[in-house]
Amino acid sequence: MNAKTYHARKEQGICVECAKQPPETDMVRCQSCADRQRESNRRHGAKSRGATAGAKRKSWYQAMKEQGLCPRCGKRAPAPGRTCCKECLDKDKTRKVTTKPKTVDPTKTVYEIVQIDCGQETLLLATNDKQEARTAYRGAGRVRARVNGRKLLIHEADKLFPGDNGANAHLHKENA
Repeated sequence: MNAKTYHARKEQGICVECAKQPPETDMVRCQSCADRQRESNRRHGAKSRGATAGAKRKSWYQAMKEQGLCPRCGKRAPAPGRTCCKECLDKDKTRKVTTKPKTVDPTKTVYEIVQIDCGQETLLLATNDKQEARTAYRGAGRVRARVNGRKLLIHEADKLFPGDNGANAHLHKENA
């Protein structure tokens, strides 16, 4: 059932599960559907990932440590002087290497300065030279800056292209 169906049934005053009977007082399900839901919750436990899930994870961790097993996989003995086994440590190291953020090559950074006039944007400059972009940003009137296609907020652009009043000075409270 999707949210639209759920809310439509709730507004109609019928059970959100079966759509056949009116719900119990102060509830959204009829008696039989509420009983079925309670039984399911009792059998499968709460589906939330709150304190229950954290407690289960902590007890698993402690049990594996007491048994002398790796708390990640629960299969092998920990590496000497470590909590986890060699295989899990290697997997973790590989995962960290592959997800390491890529460094941005400054020569490939593209700075764009766009003039805004009556809601229309006109590209004034697209360059790899930060100093050239700063000069264009500070020398123009109402402009916006983009770096690699991402629009910068005014305070971000002012940090990137520092200078005394200049572009967008009329937008700052202290200059207004």
